[in-house]
Order: sequence, then C-alpha cells, then structure tokens
Amino acid sequence: MIKRSLRILSIAVLTASLVGPFGMGTTYAQTLVAQAAPQGTGTIAGSIKDASGAPVANATVTVSGPQSQTATTDSQGNFSISGLPSGIYSFRATKAGYNTASDTNITVLPGGTQTLTVTMNVLTFTSLRTIATVRSSGRGTFNTSPASVSVINSQTFVDQGQPQVMRVLDQTPGIVASYPQTSANGAAPGAITFPNIRGALSFETASLIDGHPVSVGTFGDYVTSFLNSFALGGAEVVKGPGADSPEVNYAIGGTVNFLTKNPTYQPSGNFTFGYGSHGSSILNFGYSSTEGRLGFVFDYADNSDSSALNGYQATFVPGGNNTYLNYNQSTQSGTFLNFNDSNTPVSGTASGNFNSFGTVACCYTVSGDFESRGELAKLTYKLSNATRATFTYLGSQAFADQNGNTSSMTPGTFAPGAQYANGNLQPGQAINIVNIHPGGSDNEINNEPILQGDIRTTLNNDTILARYYHASIWRLIHEGPDVPYIPETMILNVQGTNGQAAGSANITGMRPVTFFDYFQQTELDKLGGFS
Repeated sequence: MIKRSLRILSIAVLTASLVGPFGMGTTYAQTLVAQAAPQGTGTIAGSIKDASGAPVANATVTVSGPQSQTATTDSQGNFSISGLPSGIYSFRATKAGYNTASDTNITVLPGGTQTLTVTMNVLTFTSLRTIATVRSSGRGTFNTSPASVSVINSQTFVDQGQPQVMRVLDQTPGIVASYPQTSANGAAPGAITFPNIRGALSFETASLIDGHPVSVGTFGDYVTSFLNSFALGGAEVVKGPGADSPEVNYAIGGTVNFLTKNPTYQPSGNFTFGYGSHGSSILNFGYSSTEGRLGFVFDYADNSDSSALNGYQATFVPGGNNTYLNYNQSTQSGTFLNFNDSNTPVSGTASGNFNSFGTVACCYTVSGDFESRGELAKLTYKLSNATRATFTYLGSQAFADQNGNTSSMTPGTFAPGAQYANGNLQPGQAINIVNIHPGGSDNEINNEPILQGDIRTTLNNDTILARYYHASIWRLIHEGPDVPYIPETMILNVQGTNGQAAGSANITGMRPVTFFDYFQQTELDKLGGFS
C-alpha cells in the first residue's frame, strides 16, 4: 500500500568559506512535497542557482545517510536522486569556483520527495560574511566570525526612497553617523558624515567598497555623504574587531563594506523619481541582464537636495574672521571687529557653551545647495566554463555649499551691555545665531572614480581569484574671491559693542562690513593595488 503524507519544513542554511581574508555565504531553503514513489524509498531532488538566478551546471551533489549516492546537475542546474531508503541524510553540493552548500538533517520518507532550492554563491573577494550551517523551523543564520554581522540589502534603500547611505546605516544597532567636531548640521544632506561602529573613532572603523579599503587623507575616514545608495547592492556591517577586514589595524571598532550591484540572469530594470515641495528631487534608473556570455548592469542616480537652512535670513556674529567696518581698499585700513562673546563651562568637561553675543549682524541669506550624481557600470564576461572576468566602474560627482550643509543655529542672548542703545535689539533679548562663513559661498566639489577588474578561474577543484583596483578622490574646497587680498563688502545691520575692553565703541545701524574670506584647498587621494 502506498502511504501519502505531507510535511513542510523550512530550512535556511549558510555555509562558511574563506578566500584569503574574505568570507562568503551560501544559502538554500527546502520544502517536502509528497509524491508517489516505490514503497520504502524516497527521492531528493531540486535545482541549484547562483545569486543572480543563473543555473549552476555540472555541480556535484552528494547525499549520505542509510545509503550514499552522487549526482551531477544538468544544464539547468537540476538534479534528482531516487531510490533512497527512508531516514536522515546529509546533503552537499560542490563545484570549483563556488561556495559549498551543505545540510546535515534532511528527512526522506517512504514515497516522498524532498525538493531543494539551493543557492551557491560565487567565490569572490567582495563579501566579508563568514557564516556556517544552521537548521531551524524558520529562516536563520549562524555567524562564526568573532564579531556581529548585519546585512542591509538594496531593497531597504529602495523601500525608504533614501539616497543617503548613512540615513539607513543609522538605523542599524551599533553603528552611528559621525560628524566632524564642528557645527555640522545633521539634518542637511551635504553635511560630512562617516560611519562609526560602537563608539570607535573614525579611523578605527574600516570602510570598504566591494571588499577593498577606502579612506581619505590623514583622517583615515571615508566620507559617505556623496555615496549614492541606489548604485549599491547592499552593505555589510561587521561590529567588533575586524578579523574579516583586509586592513585589521583600521577595523578596531568594526568594518562597513559597501557592495555594488551585480548583473542579473534575467532582464531587470528600475526607475525611481521623487520631488519635494522645497525643490529637492531624486532620480534613479538602471537595467541589468545577461545575454549569452555577457552579463551587465548599468545604473544612474541623481540626488538634488538643499539644507534645512537654505535661503534662511541669518543673524550671525561678524567678528573674528578678518572682518572690518568702513574698510578703505586704497588705504587698506578700517575698524577691525573683535569677538565680544561669552560662554558657560560645561560641568565636568573642558568645553563651554556660547550663551551670549556682544555683536551681531543681520541679515545674511544662507545657501545650502547639494547635488550628487552617481554612476555604476559593471560587465561580466564568461571566457569559458571555468573562467569569468568582471570590470566595474563606480563614479560619483558632487557639489555642496557647506555654509548651509554644515551650519547650525545656536540659541543665545544679546548682551552688549545695558549702557548702549542697540536699535531693534535690546540687551538680554533671546536670539538665534547661525554659524556660517559670511561673505561668500563655502563650496565643496568632489569627484570620486573607482575602477575594478576581477578574474576568476578554476583549476581542477581549486579556485584562482585575482583583482586589480584603483580609487581616487579629487576634492576642492573654495570660499571667497579668487584672489586672496581682495575682500568682499556687504551692507549689513550691525548692532552691539566692538570688543570687550573698557570704553569699547558702540555699533548700531546699517554699516558696510568687509570680509577677507579667501580660502582654497585642493586634495587628491589615490589608492591602487591588487589581490
């Protein structure tokens, strides 16, 4: 008599593999479907694909238990092993160039067929995940690395419509967006951000793109403000000492690895457009497919957004920046403006909070423009069944007026001294001061191209990986006129007292204020190498 039964098991399996310092994960899920079979025996069947959805042909499948058998996947990645006595079996799928997929607890029932869907990830330098086999009633993973691993997939960025990488990373426990120790405005898209893990300093958190390290200059951090999330296939966050990072000394707190998108086996396209009432917009379109031996993915993203302070009529402190009243260009003389502010020490620290301002100027219109573009082009070519080459270009161009993107408002008190008359502002009046560089825009221009070339081949059961990469950052920070000794003059409503010494002069009303605000800094960082 043929006995028909139905059981459903869900098993998530991730297997460990390391190539050099990099680990990759392999997953598969299984279900049990009752089918007619000879009484007392059952079948294990299924299909094997890679992460893009392409079938993995000629993979060796071995099952071991009451009986051991071996099969090979066909051109579509399918396999079937029948005539297995009922019992508990272990499963193993291997192929040179791929991570091994395995499970140790597959139940074969009389007359039943275990149908497996297996994903074998290609061996690569790009991923940091090191994971081992686990079986559960739901879906799960077991991490064997010395640190906690979180994976953010590309769909998370899409679901939130969020082009800013750090906005999503901030939602991951144990990682925060760090800002320079200035008046950076965290609400502004152009504010300089870089990841910090578990309180480590910026140079103690390693930042990688596709598994190779990137950093900027002497600070040792990687600025994520201009990295567009739409070009990414995900991000891996390793929290804890970075044994998985290629540069362990820079991974004391952990590692963030940004993964670019990979070609898909079937045609896949995307288009995203968003518009905000204050003039902001986001745009992303891309296409991915595999045609014959060639796989490709192209993506273009644009993020145009402004600071929350953009267009704000700011009251600011004009002193202390080579600033003059009634400056005469021919005689190069005028009344120099001094700081006339005070602060209150913060208990238990060496810091203080500014709480009163003796001289203020109104009004300066803050500009906080932000424009960032990103491009991704990746080609993979199958030279033979054993050899595949990949070329990747990731580009980023950005412009930001950092006056509005890094400035913030400081609440304080107007305190020039009660003996002075100060027009519309009275001593003791509450005010908001914007920390800006007055006199001109504070522009930052970035160009960040990254090139990668990978080749993967197999020799018998061994895998050979090689990669060359070159990354560079060209950056210009510019403020004021193009000539250092030429100042800028603005007519402003200045009120307060100039200086803190006894007998300091009172200032009130519309006055010409001259700023010597020339600043220009160029930066070129390059990183190249091979693995």
